Amino acid sequence: MFSRLDSTFNFNQIPPAMSVPGLRNALVKVLRDYAARVELQRGCQGATRGDVRDLLTFHLQSQALSVIVTSGTNCSMCGKKSILCPGTHCAELRTFGCGHVAHLTCCLEALGYKKVLSRWISHFLTDGTRFTLVSICQSLLLRPQRKEFLEDLIIGDESWILFDSNAHRAVWLPRGGDPPTQAKTDLHSKKSLLCCFWDSRGILYNELLPQEHIVTGNVYASQLQKLADAVRERRLRRASVHLLHDNARLHVAKETRDKLEELGWDTSPHPPYSPDIAPSDYTLFPPLKAFLAKKKFTKIEDVERAISDFFDSQSPQFCEKGIADLPLSWDIVETTDGLTSHPPPGPATHLQERRIRKRQLHYRRASQIRYVPEPLSHYILREV
Repeated sequence: MFSRLDSTFNFNQIPPAMSVPGLRNALVKVLRDYAARVELQRGCQGATRGDVRDLLTFHLQSQALSVIVTSGTNCSMCGKKSILCPGTHCAELRTFGCGHVAHLTCCLEALGYKKVLSRWISHFLTDGTRFTLVSICQSLLLRPQRKEFLEDLIIGDESWILFDSNAHRAVWLPRGGDPPTQAKTDLHSKKSLLCCFWDSRGILYNELLPQEHIVTGNVYASQLQKLADAVRERRLRRASVHLLHDNARLHVAKETRDKLEELGWDTSPHPPYSPDIAPSDYTLFPPLKAFLAKKKFTKIEDVERAISDFFDSQSPQFCEKGIADLPLSWDIVETTDGLTSHPPPGPATHLQERRIRKRQLHYRRASQIRYVPEPLSHYILREV
């Protein structure tokens, strides 16, 4: 069969009536590789004839690669037909069709495709971690008087603030123009740690630590005392406080637990590696850092002033929406079995609202079961 160095002849040797798909695909693959090798040895790319393209399309479709053959589109550089397969390597596209990157990119964009990189996530959750995540979200959704709970909820979190973010920005240049130069960000650049506490009505207390200082158990305990003073001053009618912070070491230190017991506050459960249900990570810090990215600071006082200006410029709905989205995040975690890794959605859909109301009704009917909010990390349903 391989005596003739004609790729079209070789591909036509496959009997069209062959009834074994696996054998037919294997022969197509062998002949495709052989034809590509022969054509490359000849120094040309004549393998893109009609029969070859049809058989290649059949072979790639059998592998579920979503082949798209643009029969009416020719490359402006070489005039060849384009075989576009988003799941195929560029080397294969260059062998069996036009391999010009600009032409392939334009065709794929016209067909609605876009090239993206994989998104980094904190960790791949194990089965045990996912079970804990789903269990905690279920307990929060079934919590009685959830509206009052969200009103009394205080969010606490920390984030590093760079004095000079040195963001890498794109600029428009004429053809042939030299791009501007920009120094890389120093790994040890000046930065300070911002500690922020807020609720549905606004920012309660924030503190920017001195440069390169970190939060310890004693520092966090003193911040909780200052937060308690701010709550008594700004939220006079608040009967109780539910503090939501992650499970970092300083948040579970002995000094922190003693201070929370002294203040009479309880903590809302937060499973590890769960930024999706940490409101500060998607509501507060991203817009703050986008606001500070356009500025360069030399003194910590300037950073504090800029942070205060940002918080003062926000509408009352800025913090309220971050708290209101929490039940939607819990619902998504439960319905996806803990596989979610995206920020919470916008307004709740009708189906989500019905699902949450149904859960609350089911809880009210189960009068023989009482929710126990303690101890930490052990949330159970205990019979009365």
